[in-house]
Amino acid sequence: MKDVKTKMPVEEAIRKDLREFDDDIKQYERTFTNEWYKERKRKTRNYVETTKKEKFETWKKAAEAGIPEAQILLGRWYSYCNDNTESAKWYRKAAEQGNAEAQFQLGRCYHSSYGAFFSHDSGIPKDEAVAAGWFRKAAEQGHAEAQFYLGRCYRSGEGVPKDKTEELKWLHLSAEQGYTYAQNDLAWYYFYGNEGVTKNREEGLKWFRKSAEQGNAEAQYKLAECYFNGEGVTQDKADAVKWYRKAGEGGKVDALYQLGICYFNGVGVPKDNAEALKWLHKITGVNPPAFALLNEIENENKRKGKNK
Repeated sequence: MKDVKTKMPVEEAIRKDLREFDDDIKQYERTFTNEWYKERKRKTRNYVETTKKEKFETWKKAAEAGIPEAQILLGRWYSYCNDNTESAKWYRKAAEQGNAEAQFQLGRCYHSSYGAFFSHDSGIPKDEAVAAGWFRKAAEQGHAEAQFYLGRCYRSGEGVPKDKTEELKWLHLSAEQGYTYAQNDLAWYYFYGNEGVTKNREEGLKWFRKSAEQGNAEAQYKLAECYFNGEGVTQDKADAVKWYRKAGEGGKVDALYQLGICYFNGVGVPKDNAEALKWLHKITGVNPPAFALLNEIENENKRKGKNK
């Protein structure tokens, strides 16, 4: 009993550190969503190294003592700091204890895409069958993100045979737990009736909205397009602008461009060249049409100035 009493506070502190680590990274990365991947990765690595360094030794001792949450923290640390082999080693230790989050992350180590930090020319052999196996272990424990990834594996035949029924099963399980990317995938299937799925715009809009309300910029943009064009809903340009703004604030470049157009033309909002310029200036380096529209607005402003 004595050992349990002394160990529990350490485990609780580690669990708290893991929650805070993930929340801190998400909050930090929201500040530069429009930047290129390599620059985002560099900034995040520097952030981790400077803000979490003082806790590293505590995490390492706890990980070596077999606490899975600490092993996950080391996996996170080494992942962000570009030591993929060491990261996978610590994820594996926690995964073999049955930890669903570690199983999912270990699957990502072997997988080929979907935003993992791992590069398969740096010590982690790509193996889609192994990846799918770890995703399944986590998914069967109810891990929503693993369920989504496993569904994606069934879509593309990565590590498992292509199987639309299995894909939709896992997407539904993930979406019903609130995983926003699964909700967005389901929405596309139902809204357009893609790949043998029976078209159901009402069902599609339901999932677009659920995803959008959680902050998924892709779903927000699609919902904006639906309102702008009257696809599946009553046309409402003001609602379209609302969702373009949300998607733009979430880093969706096309949404920022559309928002600039709406303000320039007075569609869904009063015409406001200053507001249009504000949004277009954010994307001129990555969206050539935005640069052309920016020039058009500035020329209009000059003409108005001369006529005063």
